[in-house]
Amino acid sequence: MIHHVGRRSGTAYSTPIGVYPMDGDFLVFLPYGPDVDWLRNVLAAGAAELRTGGETHQVRPRLAEPAEAQPYLSAWDRRVVRLFGVTDFLVLERVRADVEGTP
Repeated sequence: MIHHVGRRSGTAYSTPIGVYPMDGDFLVFLPYGPDVDWLRNVLAAGAAELRTGGETHQVRPRLAEPAEAQPYLSAWDRRVVRLFGVTDFLVLERVRADVEGTP
């Protein structure tokens, strides 16, 4: 579940998304492209909260090219991506605390 705030309304939203591990960060398929409201909200804010696997993570979003995402996809996922023509991916980078414990 990704928790984000509406870019115009300021309303808090929760949107279910599927995430895949990516070197300590998270990869998201964007089958409907980058023009969905939840993604526009997250990109406009530059941050969101991701809850997955019973843990909560502060994350920063960035769009990724298919070539960057491919190494993190299983053979099955690569077939699904090809079958549905998915060309857009999102990386949710974990915001790591600095040495003083603040993000």
